[in-house]
Amino acid sequence: MIYKSLGNSTQKISQLGFGCEPLGGTDWGDFSEAKVVQAVREAMERGINLFDTADIYGLGRSEKMLSYALGEKRKDIVIITKFGVNWRLKKGEKRARTHYDSSPERVRKALHDSLKRLRVESIPIYMIHWPDPQTHIEVTMNELIKAKNDGKIQHIGVSNFSEAQIKQAHSIEPLSCVEIPYNLIHRQVGMDIFSICEESKISILAYGPLAQGYLTGKYKNGVKFQTNDRRSILDHFKDKAMKSNHKVLIRLKELSEKYKCTPSNIALKWVLDSQSITSVIVGGKTVNQVKDNLNISNLQLDNDDIISLTNIIN
Repeated sequence: MIYKSLGNSTQKISQLGFGCEPLGGTDWGDFSEAKVVQAVREAMERGINLFDTADIYGLGRSEKMLSYALGEKRKDIVIITKFGVNWRLKKGEKRARTHYDSSPERVRKALHDSLKRLRVESIPIYMIHWPDPQTHIEVTMNELIKAKNDGKIQHIGVSNFSEAQIKQAHSIEPLSCVEIPYNLIHRQVGMDIFSICEESKISILAYGPLAQGYLTGKYKNGVKFQTNDRRSILDHFKDKAMKSNHKVLIRLKELSEKYKCTPSNIALKWVLDSQSITSVIVGGKTVNQVKDNLNISNLQLDNDDIISLTNIIN
């Protein structure tokens, strides 16, 4: 496993992070919770020390399950959890109603609850999940600074922020990392974000590197997902988009044969080799998926192959 510095700190994080949203038990169809717990433990035993969750995932359930899966070793793990999406679940309703909320009151309440669910005294990386248009970023950051000074959090990060928003937050208190959606078919993130992060020594963590499984190549045109699986409504799983992006899958398959690995490995490695990505956050529902993802540690792509993938949909 390769480890890199988190921002400008001495903390080291694995280049492969584990996405824990499935532990929330919602939005990813039917699966075995026990197998996901096994996957978390396999990842930890194989050197992954970065685990990403959020209070909104399963309305706190992901945090609880992650704490259970990590056990006593959780205190040695770099856990990311996020706040900023508040919710209200009315009696009789199956889904909570959500809204952005990064108010000081919410920061305090969310942090208290996350510490309790994770069973830790300090959260290694605490992130604002989404920008809150109703709360000035300075107000939120000042509350996070207080929490950091109190030792309740160690590093501050932001997720899904624009370049201007990252600059503003970083000017108030240095950020250690940002999370962005980034993969072969979704590259809408502005190049300014890469520039500001590189200049300011802010680590970039890429989530969705396999486009919710699309880049594994196992889903074909006409695929149907369960209604409790968010992929049933994602645009890139619609027939038109799948046909448009099929050439990417063809190239991934060609390269996987050349390098004797899986298309997933190629897609993950391409993200890691792009710009200044520090780590990729990828979920895993089974031990075998974790083992496959770990193959990228020894994978080296030729520069020409990286360029061919980069240019395939430009």
